[in-house]
Amino acid sequence: MSANLLFRFLLLIGLLGAMYLLISCGSKCSSSTSSSSDSTLTDNGKPAGALTISNEQQFDEAISAEGLTLVDFYATWCGPCKVMHPVLDEISKECATDVRVIKVDVDAQGMLAGIYRIQSIPTLILFKNGEVIWRQSGLVSKGTLIELIETYK
Repeated sequence: MSANLLFRFLLLIGLLGAMYLLISCGSKCSSSTSSSSDSTLTDNGKPAGALTISNEQQFDEAISAEGLTLVDFYATWCGPCKVMHPVLDEISKECATDVRVIKVDVDAQGMLAGIYRIQSIPTLILFKNGEVIWRQSGLVSKGTLIELIETYK
C-alpha cells in the first residue's frame, strides 16, 4: 500500500513540475514576441505576405493550383513558429512568382492538421500541382527554402 501511495505522490510532483515548465515557457514565449523581427509581422502576429487559410476549401484550392505552394502548419503560441514567420514572409515576397505561401493554424484547422498528420510544429509541406513533394518539421533556413523552390519550380 505504501508503494502505491509513493507512486501517486511522485506522479503528482511530476505533473506539477510539468505544469510549471509549461507556464514559465508560455510567459517567456509571449514576452519574446517583441523582438526586432516583429516589424515584418501584421497586428495578429502572422506574416504579411502569406495567406492564412480559414477553411478546407481555401486550402484545397491553394494546394491544387498550378505551381508550387508552401504550407506552414503553425500555432500562435509556438516559439519556433514565430521564428519562422519573418523567413516565410521574405520567401513569399522574394519568390512570389515561383511559390505561394500559405499558413494553417493547427488549433483553428484541426481537421487539416489531422489529415496531414501534423505531429509537431512548425511543419512545412511543399506541394506541386496538389501533390506533396517535400515535408519537414522544425525550423528551416531561408537558404534551404530558396534552394528547394529553385529545385522544384
